[in-house]
Amino acid sequence: MSANWEVKSSYLSQNTFNPIRDYVEGLALVKPNKDKTLIPLNIGDPTVFGNLQPPESAINAVTKTVLTCSYNGYAPSVGHKNTRDALAKNYSRPGMEFTGNPERDWEVDIPHMISLIDDRTRAIVIINPSNPCGSVYSREHLLEILEVAERFKIPIVADEVYGDMIYSDATFYPIASLTSTVPVLSCGGTAKRFIIPGWRFGWIFIIDRNEIFAKEIRSALHRLSQMILGPNTLIQGALPEMLTGTPPEFFASVMKVIEDNAHLAYNSLKSVVGLNPIMPKGAMYMMVGVDLDRFTGIENDMDFTMALYRDEAVSCIPANCFSYAGFFRIVLTVPGDMLSIACSRIADFCNRNRRSNTNDFMHVEQDLIFRSGLSSVLSLADISQSRRLLNDEPNEFIVILKYAATDYNVNFIIH
Repeated sequence: MSANWEVKSSYLSQNTFNPIRDYVEGLALVKPNKDKTLIPLNIGDPTVFGNLQPPESAINAVTKTVLTCSYNGYAPSVGHKNTRDALAKNYSRPGMEFTGNPERDWEVDIPHMISLIDDRTRAIVIINPSNPCGSVYSREHLLEILEVAERFKIPIVADEVYGDMIYSDATFYPIASLTSTVPVLSCGGTAKRFIIPGWRFGWIFIIDRNEIFAKEIRSALHRLSQMILGPNTLIQGALPEMLTGTPPEFFASVMKVIEDNAHLAYNSLKSVVGLNPIMPKGAMYMMVGVDLDRFTGIENDMDFTMALYRDEAVSCIPANCFSYAGFFRIVLTVPGDMLSIACSRIADFCNRNRRSNTNDFMHVEQDLIFRSGLSSVLSLADISQSRRLLNDEPNEFIVILKYAATDYNVNFIIH
């Protein structure tokens, strides 16, 4: 017994940490440039600027549900049956049947993933389409992942919440549709597709054709669902009408905004020396690589984004928050004119903080130099001449560099 008060927190609370929220809330200690309007490209909330709104069908469905007074009480821990039936009907498809490489659409490094598997491995987690990368895995790559799962008898946990948010030139394959043997838990939700992240509603599909989950996992999931008294009942009541009553044109218009913004950001940043944007194929995000050797006073991606926020009032998320250094993430749901300004500020920041080093030109594979106000185009074939020109008049040139790809690897395996 102690004579003094000593109330300790739990182990769980001490070891709970959200790196994104920690970074964003830490920005309160940094003062952004007061002469510039803040442009937040950090949090994936499509409602922030008001340019994207939920469909009328969702508003009307919730309003009707409230007025019925039929969903004001507790729901079954696994959710109302009519809601579950509506989800199953809507997402049934014909046949329902880890460290990644940014230059290859963030594909998993399969040999590296295999090397991480041991007796403690419980599942392979894939996030497809990806937050933060915006990648959409090809059918062939998903089959490679499934082959590993089958070989080692490891189930798949698939975060497919962005499965309905892909670009016009991409195809999304639910991973469970590509296997008849590997059991899959597929996670989905309404937050981003319907522009309603605050409504907090999601689900887990169990795709288990051979009853592998029957022994323990189904009952374990049921017990976990009993820790709270069911998900949001009003949204459960409204969801069937939301799924059937929302016109496809609504979803198409949302994705056009996001895809147009992706092209805008990619085309704006790809010519900035020291940056390497990776064009996404889905979701709401773009990852941008930072060649730290090209900047002064910047040691890592956290330094980069913090200084960018301080100097240019543009807030991005350093990829260190995703345990993937050397990149930063931008959100693509902001109004296009605001995103254009943000990209210009990012370019200005990079130009101001670029390290002066003529050896940089040895990295050039092919390129052109355009001199402001001149109609002539100067070739980079004569590197020494290019260096002399740039050293003489560095502010009158825009240099567009093309870099050789660098391999990176990301695996998501739960132990």
